[in-house]
Amino acid sequence: MTLKEFSNKVEIGACLMGQFQVTINYRGKDYTCKSNNTQAYDAIRDWLRDADEPSLGYTPKQAYECLWSECKIANGLR
Repeated sequence: MTLKEFSNKVEIGACLMGQFQVTINYRGKDYTCKSNNTQAYDAIRDWLRDADEPSLGYTPKQAYECLWSECKIANGLR
């Protein structure tokens, strides 16, 4: 998937105490999971607000891919 497709299919909630909710739209259904991957969270948030200095570690696409995979595994999806 492209970055635009990921951004349309993956939503992240507010990060509280290092944990946040991830919602993915997989084959027309929404699935949620909890994640502690704050590095991916920061990469996506920096990209969404056009930060001058993006966070190190993940590109936005890599961050979305990581959260997508994490949520699929948590929900037993293939």
